[in-house]
Amino acid sequence: MNKDAATGLAALEYAVNQLLERMNALKAENDRLKQALAEQHSISTSQQGEINQLQTEISQVKTAKLLDVASTDVKEARSRIDSLIRKVDRCISLINA
Repeated sequence: MNKDAATGLAALEYAVNQLLERMNALKAENDRLKQALAEQHSISTSQQGEINQLQTEISQVKTAKLLDVASTDVKEARSRIDSLIRKVDRCISLINA
């Protein structure tokens, strides 16, 4: 083998080794990124579950407030009706007297 062929072969071997090292580094980075993606997906899933739970709680609180307001309104309406009935009874009693 002549000197040029040996030099060319050594250069080729060096380039192949560099490519193999780069390939291994990229595989490791790819594995790391896949792991990070899986973790982010897990976090996203749990946060979506939490969002759904909080939306349900918000809906329940809104419903409870609506019922609370409705019951307060009913109490106020009954009180007002009772007051009007008393006034009408007094007027009737004054007319009959």
